Amino acid sequence: MGQLTVGVVIGASLLGSTDPATEEITVTVAELATLQSLRWAVFAVGVGVAIKAIGSTRAFLGPFVPTDVVLGLTVGVATQLVGVSALYWVLELVIGEQDVDGEAQALFDLADGPLSTAVLIAVVALGAPLFEELLYRGVLQRALVDRLGTWPGLVVAAVVFAAVHFQVVQFPGLLLIGFILGLLVVRTGRLGPAIWAHVGFNATTVVVLLAQS
Repeated sequence: MGQLTVGVVIGASLLGSTDPATEEITVTVAELATLQSLRWAVFAVGVGVAIKAIGSTRAFLGPFVPTDVVLGLTVGVATQLVGVSALYWVLELVIGEQDVDGEAQALFDLADGPLSTAVLIAVVALGAPLFEELLYRGVLQRALVDRLGTWPGLVVAAVVFAAVHFQVVQFPGLLLIGFILGLLVVRTGRLGPAIWAHVGFNATTVVVLLAQS
């Protein structure tokens, strides 16, 4: 089973880019990028409101620490290669084989040239991690932690993050990475590590899929 492709499935499902009835990709790469750009615009509005309420972009993001890049990428890659793989290995022992990577592979099959491949990589491995972390950890988790407390807020935010993708098979992997990303924010007080971890998580699956194609 291709457990390593869960990160790419995350990128695809965020767009509503699949047909729930057929579970097949139904848009072109250009349409995918357009839909994601529109979604990011909505995200940006929410993030802008939050930054305005907090009072500064620096307070929203936390201080910039160069080592966050190394920390985040290491955690993201390790979560994808070790954490998600182990999780789905256990799940397969309990409930049988799961088709984790079929939809992700179909997504990358849409790329029919260097340009469309580059666009797909930018959407999945760069844009999605940035805007998702700004919204889900920067806005949602922050609000939940303020209302519910640190650990309940972190857990609820991870559950919401996993649930909004509407992907049953990928839900455990989404929940795992959502919790780890939230934990990075709680432990460091910065969004930087979570953003880079998300980049590493998604980029790892991109590399694996491209290597297999």
